[in-house]
Amino acid sequence: MVEWSRGVHIKQEAYDDYVPVGDHFEFQQPFISEITWLWRSEPTVISAMVQGGEADLGWDVGVESVDNLPPEMLRSGTSAESYSFTTNTIWHPELKKKAVREAIVHAIDCDAIVESLYGGFTSCRGSIIWPGIIGASEANTAPYPYDPAKARQLLAEANYDAENQITITSRGARVAKQVEVSEAVHGYLTEVGINVDFQVVESSIRSAMTKCGAGKALQEIMEANGRDLATQAPTREELQAAVDSNGASCPTGDLIGNQPSNETLDFGRQLRYYMSCTSIRSLVCDPSEGGIQDQITPALEASGQERQDRLEALANKFREDVLFIPPVRPPGLLRRRSRSELGAQA
Repeated sequence: MVEWSRGVHIKQEAYDDYVPVGDHFEFQQPFISEITWLWRSEPTVISAMVQGGEADLGWDVGVESVDNLPPEMLRSGTSAESYSFTTNTIWHPELKKKAVREAIVHAIDCDAIVESLYGGFTSCRGSIIWPGIIGASEANTAPYPYDPAKARQLLAEANYDAENQITITSRGARVAKQVEVSEAVHGYLTEVGINVDFQVVESSIRSAMTKCGAGKALQEIMEANGRDLATQAPTREELQAAVDSNGASCPTGDLIGNQPSNETLDFGRQLRYYMSCTSIRSLVCDPSEGGIQDQITPALEASGQERQDRLEALANKFREDVLFIPPVRPPGLLRRRSRSELGAQA
């Protein structure tokens, strides 16, 4: 970071001592020596700035630009985020069943979503991380296959009860096409016989829902016992009581649109947020002896190959038990100046 003028720009220079992570192209040493970031919200304004020479690249000019700009002016990539659904695996009577969660991911035609909504400019993932992140592997990030017949079979095996409605909750404008993705998921689940509703809520409402997970219920249970989660370790009995409760006093959701990010390049961040009984954001809690909760601290304290192995084992569990519903990584489309524009400027 070289210079930060609040609300105006940020200037950055390449860090020569950065250590690459594996051979993944997104995590290599920077090849641009200096960047100045400016902020504009409208894709048309961003494109105009590039057209007029005020900017060299414009992020994000929107999926709609694919049909309006020549191919030589577009480059695609992604951010560190994925668009997924935090899944209530603890308290929802159907989503707590692994087979129902498996049915959901096999009911979603993610490739069709990528093609129809994102023009093929992104990819599907079977997790909220991807290769190159510590703990990730090709196996535990592989997309789930689209198989609606298998989805229906899994629902039957799980004794799925359609009386227990599942609600998809999304906020309006955080990730490109997120409402449309949620609508598509709603349609796919309906097709295989799942009783599902869809709602778009204000960001503040959705934010409150994401902070009413296992850790919040645990906090209330410990407070009732005269104990403080912030300073005292919960007992296994208190952890189990959180699972056995009907949730915290605040309202949570069933499938909540989420954008987990991986700037740290390490699954440990997601582990703390979304798999720990002590996290207010987690709708996963496994307090069984030797289970997920017992594995978290050793994994976070490990380093080197041991850290990779421990985090990979938990990432495997994350995918195998479908602890999140992970459709896509949102794309970012950059508009760059064409050769003719550069020539005209010269």
